[in-house]
Amino acid sequence: FPSHDIEVGDASSNGTVFGLVNTTASAANAYVDNAANNELKRSTSSIRYKDDVQDMTLDHALAFVRGFRSVTHLSKCEGDDKQRRWPGGIAEEAESFADGRLYVSYSQDEAGNVIPESLSYDRMVVPINKTVQYLLDQLEALKDKVAALEAGNAQV
Repeated sequence: FPSHDIEVGDASSNGTVFGLVNTTASAANAYVDNAANNELKRSTSSIRYKDDVQDMTLDHALAFVRGFRSVTHLSKCEGDDKQRRWPGGIAEEAESFADGRLYVSYSQDEAGNVIPESLSYDRMVVPINKTVQYLLDQLEALKDKVAALEAGNAQV
C-alpha cells in the first residue's frame, strides 16, 4: 500500500496535514487529542516515558469492570451505516465511577467547556486483565479445596 498525505480541512486555514501516512497491521499507536487542537500524538507503553509506576489496585479494577455498562447502539455519525449496531460504552457514564476519567478522552464544546468525547478502549484492558488474574487465582484456590474435600471423602 502506498504512502500518502492526509489533509483534514484546509491546511492553509484551520486544517491539518498528516504527511506520509502508511498502512500497518500494528495496533493503534496514535491519538488525536481533541482537547488540544486535534494534535496528533504517538502512543507509547515503554517504561522510558513513565514515572511513579504503581500496580493497579484490585478494588479499582473490580469497580471499573462492575460499573462499566456494555451497550450496542445505532450511530448518529454521518458516514456510518445507519442499520448497523455498534458495540461500546457511554463516555459520560464511564467517567462517573472507579476513576473512570482514566478511560475517557475529552474535547471542547462551542463555549470552550471540556466535555467527554470518547472512550479509550485500549486502556480498559488493564482493569479487565487485573480482574481476570484475580478470578484465575480464585479458581485455582477453589480447585484445590475441591481436591482436598474429594481426597478426604475417599478415605471414609
